[in-house]
Amino acid sequence: MYSETMPWGQHKGRPIGQLPIGYCVWLVESCNLRPQLRDAVEWRIRQWTRRHCGLSEPQFSTVELRLPFDASKLRRKFAAKYHPDRPGGSRDAMRAVNDVMDELDRLCEGLKA
Repeated sequence: MYSETMPWGQHKGRPIGQLPIGYCVWLVESCNLRPQLRDAVEWRIRQWTRRHCGLSEPQFSTVELRLPFDASKLRRKFAAKYHPDRPGGSRDAMRAVNDVMDELDRLCEGLKA
């Protein structure tokens, strides 16, 4: 178990092993953590997953996620509808489609990693 404590933020001074799991996920996804802190937070996530999901480490590392859609087909569908050259389309609408699809791609890649 990691005895390290959270060095900053709303949980400053709290042991890594007692951090809320949602906070740990946010830290890993959103913060540029130093390697030792990242290892400790990822350990906390693995610990929580094993305890609450019944997954051992080997099972956890081999879980495969199948997305219920094809992101590239979805992007083409919306591009065909909102492209500036199409009736009713605009640059702003297309920019919004691209922003949403880029974020979706990023999230999906994070789930597959």
